[in-house]
Amino acid sequence: EVLEVLMGFKELQVNLRDPKTDRAALHTAAATDVPELILKFLHHPDIDVNPVSKLGLTPVMEATRNGKIESLKVLLDDHRVDLDIIDNDGKTLENMLPKDLAAHKIGTALKLFKAARNREKKLERKKCLLFILNWDYAESRFESLQEGPQEDYKIAKKLFEDRNYKVFVIENSNDILKDVSKLIVGEEFKEASADILQLVFSGHGIHKTLVEKGKQKTGNEEEADFNQRGELGDCLVSSNGTLCSELKLTLVIAKALPESATLSLFFDMCRNTATKELQKKEFVDINTFRLRKGMEDIEADARTLKVFSSKLGQQSKASDSFFRRVCMEIVKKSPEGITFMAMRTFDTENQNCKIECGLGWDTVLWPIL
Repeated sequence: EVLEVLMGFKELQVNLRDPKTDRAALHTAAATDVPELILKFLHHPDIDVNPVSKLGLTPVMEATRNGKIESLKVLLDDHRVDLDIIDNDGKTLENMLPKDLAAHKIGTALKLFKAARNREKKLERKKCLLFILNWDYAESRFESLQEGPQEDYKIAKKLFEDRNYKVFVIENSNDILKDVSKLIVGEEFKEASADILQLVFSGHGIHKTLVEKGKQKTGNEEEADFNQRGELGDCLVSSNGTLCSELKLTLVIAKALPESATLSLFFDMCRNTATKELQKKEFVDINTFRLRKGMEDIEADARTLKVFSSKLGQQSKASDSFFRRVCMEIVKKSPEGITFMAMRTFDTENQNCKIECGLGWDTVLWPIL
């Protein structure tokens, strides 16, 4: 409890060194095998996870040399820990384990090192964050969002850049589909999104249940068929109030990505419905089937995951958004990320997230590496 209070002080010098040994508090925590203490230090926003003592040792090196398995479990789960550092004798971490350490502990440590190095390889993959940030709705019937989206972007930018994501932002777009289509054909974007593309939309959204009549297809005196005009289903709201179909946007992006690339979409928006009574017995040919089939035709549905911050008919908050709650949980408590299944724990009484994914995604960590 005392440590919790101390960690709350902005003036706390969490990286303060011992003048004789040049060791930091994290060195001591790692060498004494107290994982709870290590986690508190790792969650501090100013922590240096790789301080080097006068002996040339970092906390993970001290934990290794002392055979502290519990410390290693926590340290090696943090992507910021340097795995490639060597000691003054040229030994790698795997070769620093005590020779008299129990065989089962050595086996556990080696597995931890292997898992950490595999995660490090994932960090080297080409990953891209596309953040669509709409907050100025002065030219529409929607209320402007003065705080939420801009603050969400600041948090997300650091979170994803720390994980080697290239970050692109589209701000206050009046034509979301057009702006995204233009961006994704650029060479810089294509290179950055070769393995993983994470799209985040923060702004107004609606779920449209009725569409306008388009050009007539067939008809007689009793009934008529028309093509769809306008958007249907979940729609992102552009700054000028025009709508962008989530399905259409997803298909356009999926077609532009390599066949092996993973596509993750996070829609932090309302999904309220706006309906009107139909006056005539007229039928509209809805295009959602073609859009969904288009995803299946290029086999993008199996590698695409969608997170909606709210279920149908619900509103999302701008000042305390679902997206921000998830990001802050990662920043403060879970630097390794959180699973898509765990995202459901951030639901509130009036707002529940909706996750659309295939088998095996629930246990994947987000941000995806």
